Amino acid sequence: MLYLLLQALHAILQVKRGSMEQATSQNTSEQEVYVAGLRLSDYWRMARWPVAAATLVNAALLAAQQPWPYLWGINVLSFLGLAYWLQLKKRLTFGSASAMGIVAGLSLGFFVAIFRLVIERHAYLFFNLITEPLLTAAGGFLFSTLLYSLLHRKPKKPATDVKMRKEVKTNERTNDQE
Repeated sequence: MLYLLLQALHAILQVKRGSMEQATSQNTSEQEVYVAGLRLSDYWRMARWPVAAATLVNAALLAAQQPWPYLWGINVLSFLGLAYWLQLKKRLTFGSASAMGIVAGLSLGFFVAIFRLVIERHAYLFFNLITEPLLTAAGGFLFSTLLYSLLHRKPKKPATDVKMRKEVKTNERTNDQE
């Protein structure tokens, strides 16, 4: 698990920025940030509808005062669904799938924190604007990388009869020589 985390962080942190010459030639001061081969705006474009749907369901559950396991169940289902759909349609790499989970988690957590602040109206929920996006980003990262690793696991090929016979014969010969 730690290996997956380190591999994903390495893939995500390979950030490429557009050159200053391109930015000045286009008369814009903004640079496009690339994370794992895609622009940040591409991640948001791919995640906006699943995040919007999950946000609306979470807002309805918050208004109905449902407990937090229901909310996290919706979040997990949305992360897994988004990751599965993107694997089928877009063929993302490990780093871009991890970054997608983080972007979806940050945005979903922020919108849910705003709804919770508006609906419940407690002063301490102001701090939830920071913690909720970070926790859901961690959940999005975890579930999207786990699903990616499960979908891209290479199955072990079973040994054929010929190979097994050769291995058994060589093992018998070495045992006889000893």
